[in-house]
Amino acid sequence: MDKRKIGINGIAGRVGKFTAYELFRGGAIIGAVNDLASTDEIVGALSHRDGVHGDLDWVVEKIDEVHIGIGNQVIEVYHEKDPATILWGDEIIAVDECTGFFTERTAAERHFAGGSCLETILISAPGKGDMKTLVMGVNHTAYNPNDARDNVISNASCTTKAMAVPIQVLYDLGANLHYVDMVTVHAATNTQKPLDFMSTYGVLDTIQTASSGASVALTKLFPELDGKVRCFAMRVPTRDGSFVKMEIQAESDNLEAEYLNNRFREAVNDPRYCGRLSVFEGMEIASHDLIGNVASSVITLSKTRSTEVHRGHPRYPENMISDVSLVIGYDNERGPSKDLAMLTQYVMQPNQGG
Repeated sequence: MDKRKIGINGIAGRVGKFTAYELFRGGAIIGAVNDLASTDEIVGALSHRDGVHGDLDWVVEKIDEVHIGIGNQVIEVYHEKDPATILWGDEIIAVDECTGFFTERTAAERHFAGGSCLETILISAPGKGDMKTLVMGVNHTAYNPNDARDNVISNASCTTKAMAVPIQVLYDLGANLHYVDMVTVHAATNTQKPLDFMSTYGVLDTIQTASSGASVALTKLFPELDGKVRCFAMRVPTRDGSFVKMEIQAESDNLEAEYLNNRFREAVNDPRYCGRLSVFEGMEIASHDLIGNVASSVITLSKTRSTEVHRGHPRYPENMISDVSLVIGYDNERGPSKDLAMLTQYVMQPNQGG
């Protein structure tokens, strides 16, 4: 019996909760979880009807103060502040770091102190420091278990993943990207407050500009885009469901909108992209249409635009340079959690990568 198990730090948070859910649904074994919340609070967070996503298809119960049950799995529970004091034991192979606090390599590596068989820490957020950024359907096969540097990896942000999969499709079509200009309209997150005591701008009724690290993370996935990406973010008063509008100048023999949309349709079932892309066929899309969609990118086909800028380069006479506009939606809770669960199961496969 395969006893390779997964640990989750930050199980009661939104990312931790839905990552656990996707792992459970994918047949993975969760061996232990950690959260500063009490065991009763953890069970409540996982089992109560979710205000955004409704009832989840699992049964979560408290067994005792140090164990919870998810389905037929019995899972150890810890309440440690410092990752170094979590006793992951000798069966936990990978830990999903979902708190958002331990995003630097040295901080994430503290998990290894309590895990004798622990091989990989997967950070749910953009990582800081010397580590790979891996996204399913883009560059997940770059994971190398024989490389000591791959003991800590980042799964990037939800916005980065939403952009990365369509960009990968464009590259696989032979396009040469000259630049990417992005605006994301993002649902509110836990970093915002109902009322900010300094500015009096709260999350409930304002649209706020925000910083975005997507440009940095995107160039980790696609080094050739270094210096060619600009990002702008806005937070809006919705609970879930976000959008990215990408303006891309690219060069290829065919970048017409209809051609691109047909290639995106094909990519939905292309195993190279691991099911991380889907398409929306309707004319208009709202954030509610995205809730529950676990794809990293939902291409709104009716919004795809392409304008020819120049054709006839002496070296590439058949190529044209075009301005391509894409509108991409994503469930900023369920999409990245599914992606992290898939990446975790990928890196845990025996003799994987390399």
